[in-house]
Amino acid sequence: EVMAEVSNLRRCAHRNVLPLLGYCGAPQAACIVTALMRGGSLDDHLLLSPDARLRLQRLGFRGSPGLSWPQRLSALCDAARALEHLHLNLILHRDVKTANILLDGALLPLQTRGGERRVYRAFLSDVGHAKERAGGSTAMATRATSAFYSAGFADPIYVDSSQHSRATDAYGIGISLLMALAGVESRGLKSAFEDDVMDMAEGADGAGKRLLSAARQAAAWPEAATRELVKVVHGLCYERKSRRLPLPEALAALERALRHGDGEAAAAVGGGSSTSSSGSAAGGSGSSGVRFKGGVSPVVLPAGMPPSVSPPPEPRCPRPPAR
Repeated sequence: EVMAEVSNLRRCAHRNVLPLLGYCGAPQAACIVTALMRGGSLDDHLLLSPDARLRLQRLGFRGSPGLSWPQRLSALCDAARALEHLHLNLILHRDVKTANILLDGALLPLQTRGGERRVYRAFLSDVGHAKERAGGSTAMATRATSAFYSAGFADPIYVDSSQHSRATDAYGIGISLLMALAGVESRGLKSAFEDDVMDMAEGADGAGKRLLSAARQAAAWPEAATRELVKVVHGLCYERKSRRLPLPEALAALERALRHGDGEAAAAVGGGSSTSSSGSAAGGSGSSGVRFKGGVSPVVLPAGMPPSVSPPPEPRCPRPPAR
């Protein structure tokens, strides 16, 4: 599993995939070395259990636990960009969940219609379960040889067929988004808010009062943004397989909500094209010359940024060779 993660990280570096700094392949001491994510996981911030607060304290996180709604949404945009990058390079993650979305702990500026926001850069981690398509196949589906899913994040399509696909990966983004909106754990989450999500997606009058209330309480989510994002949840998690919302369209909707969420309502889901190449937060333009090497591509840190929050480079990721 360690060497599988090393292989995927070396081949598919991206600004929102947790960067690899080094590794040890010896069976008795197999490990990988990555940048320290002082912001902990998105899961810790959404649930804020006593254990989660202790983990954040031990990591040295100095921000406000819980995250504002723009910080939650920015983290999900970053994770969706990373997942889209893997899919473009014929790799399925197979375990997308809030615990695998890590925050670097350094606040960065983000310009929105509502003014400047301060957000954290997020990274998709735990690519050891990721799997390349056999023979470079573009069908993007693979049958699992063992169970790879976490409670609450298992797509019913996968549970029924044991087959991973782009859609089952994107399902994890949808459940993570619903967690960020409602502020409750993933187990039983989908069924708990099923009526609200279905009614809001259909545009029923007065629909979604329970979910809207939960979103306000969790992170003061604006109602307009919540209503648009629920459509994304519906498209990723509730639609039947043939009508699932493609991840690039979902990402475009997330980014629109992030830019316009506290002002005018975001555009309808499915309109416009993805702007995923722009990134969600501005990084430094200069380089401090600090580099880390571990037999892989070096990581260059922006000026003034400590090693614990180093962003990875964003090289082009080669397609897998034909077999």
